[in-house]
Amino acid sequence: MGMHRRIVEATSLSAALLALGIALPGAGLAEEATGGPDADAKPQGSMPAQSPEMAGQRQQLQQLQQKMGRLQKRLTEIQKQALDSNPELAQEREAFRTLLADKMREQGHDPQASVQRMKDLKGRLNNDEVEGQERRQVVRELRQEGQAMRQAQHQALQDQEVRAARSDLNESVVSAMNEQDPETQELIAEYKKTRQELRQLLQSAMPKAGPGGPRGGSPQ
Repeated sequence: MGMHRRIVEATSLSAALLALGIALPGAGLAEEATGGPDADAKPQGSMPAQSPEMAGQRQQLQQLQQKMGRLQKRLTEIQKQALDSNPELAQEREAFRTLLADKMREQGHDPQASVQRMKDLKGRLNNDEVEGQERRQVVRELRQEGQAMRQAQHQALQDQEVRAARSDLNESVVSAMNEQDPETQELIAEYKKTRQELRQLLQSAMPKAGPGGPRGGSPQ
């Protein structure tokens, strides 16, 4: 259940950071790094034996995920403290969230409905009686809902008005976080470095099929 919980938390944190306008791109990478809920939902007995190299990569992957989680948690704490001590900043955040949600609805996606659905799915995953195929289906639905939410957010963020509001909010929040904790910039830099290391590890771990391999495409 721990891996499922990390998927839910990664999805929720990604949405939360984006809604706040914080400059922490790739907050949802932890979800990608799990290898996908479909793979995680397979019974352990069905997994093929891992080579020492694969086992080492998996251990390194888990270590990077844990580090990203710690950095995300610390930055989120600083962010909350900054918002709690700056009522005007909190109002600016709410105005941005409202604008973003309105643009998403204009484009055909209801963010409130998505958030509620993800909460409902998380509740089902927290039920120990939901297992086997049913649990795998719930994890797939949760991932799909999270992806749809992020795609809708990304589309709404292309709107010029939303982009300008996000840029202004981003500067305000990061400035307030720096005042709250002078280590903020260092933490953000470390977060980005860890995210890049995680991305590179994921790319190196992907199977590389040759031209004649089973996953090779047609000649271009």
